[in-house]
Amino acid sequence: MRRRKDLLSGLLSCGQCGGNLTIAGSGKARRHYCANAKEKGAAICTGMPGLKEQDAAISILSGLKTGLMQDEAYAEFRAKFLARMKAAEKEREDMLRIHDQNIRKLETRHVNLMKAVEDGDFSSPIVAQLNKVDAELNEARAKRTALTPEPITLPTDLPALYRAYVEDIVATLQDEEVSGPASEELHSLVDTVSVDWDADEKVHHLELRRKLLQIINAARPAGEAGLAESESSLKLVAGVGFEPTTFRL
Repeated sequence: MRRRKDLLSGLLSCGQCGGNLTIAGSGKARRHYCANAKEKGAAICTGMPGLKEQDAAISILSGLKTGLMQDEAYAEFRAKFLARMKAAEKEREDMLRIHDQNIRKLETRHVNLMKAVEDGDFSSPIVAQLNKVDAELNEARAKRTALTPEPITLPTDLPALYRAYVEDIVATLQDEEVSGPASEELHSLVDTVSVDWDADEKVHHLELRRKLLQIINAARPAGEAGLAESESSLKLVAGVGFEPTTFRL
């Protein structure tokens, strides 16, 4: 499958005609435009001023960041982190069990070979086998310590590490090396983002549909003012004087 090259590839749509937004320009001048307006003309869509790629990304990621900074979101992360550590511990326990089975087999062979020698069988093949098994047994016993699972302990600075990663999420996800894979993850959180132009305020309005909204609602502390359960979208603002944490609901 072709991997998306840009963080917001295939995610933005025109609020007027519903067509996809395409990107043009380079560097900081990169902007999103309505593909229908550009290719099919005003009869299909009158279009809108280009939306800066940086503004669009910060607007959308600020919504994700808001949800992830809630205590409930951290609690979910902590639970999944602990579950992964327990899964790794179980894997080590399974490896240790198999290793111990091998040690017992080697010990049995060692006992049988020693008995053969004690019974008077000093033939070269028996002695060679005894030496080989003895070396394998010593090596297996030495490796056992490394395979023993250590008690699970969460890092004491885990909350701080988590918040630091969330704080830096905008910069991280816009990095060229990770923007492609990150785009796939973003598409799993957001169905689509409808973009409209407000000529009076000279700003773009971005409306996030469904998945991210559900995450933010689920993470919002009980009783806190915010989105109603019946809402199906989250509205953000991008443009002149744009603040990443500004929401228009």
